[in-house]
Amino acid sequence: MSESLENYLRAIYILHIDGKIPRVRDISRILSVKDASSVEAIRKLEKYGYVKHERYGYVKLTEKGLLNAEKVYRRYIILIDFFVNVLGLSKEEAYTLSCGIEHHMNDNFYISLDGLMLFLKRNPIELTEAKKFI
Repeated sequence: MSESLENYLRAIYILHIDGKIPRVRDISRILSVKDASSVEAIRKLEKYGYVKHERYGYVKLTEKGLLNAEKVYRRYIILIDFFVNVLGLSKEEAYTLSCGIEHHMNDNFYISLDGLMLFLKRNPIELTEAKKFI
């Protein structure tokens, strides 16, 4: 799946976990794109079996779409957490970097980073010490 489609999937998922029923205009707003672009992307996601969408209706994640969206979202969030809480970057910088890097993370990198973040959260002294070297 393309980076762009992963971004659409993440946007739909964010609306979903916020308890909102995703509509094209909401997705477009999150991604700062025109509604026509969102409609085209949603059609592709529907073709791949990730969403169901009726014309002028809501966008609903399928089971396959929910699993993939959660994966994309978790990678995005773990990167933001790392950039902000370990490297000390601003949230804005972290959002921008995470949005680009998440698409290129393989499973081994994600698992390693997730393990590192878990370790650092459970051992805050080590995190403080580690920041001295950054």
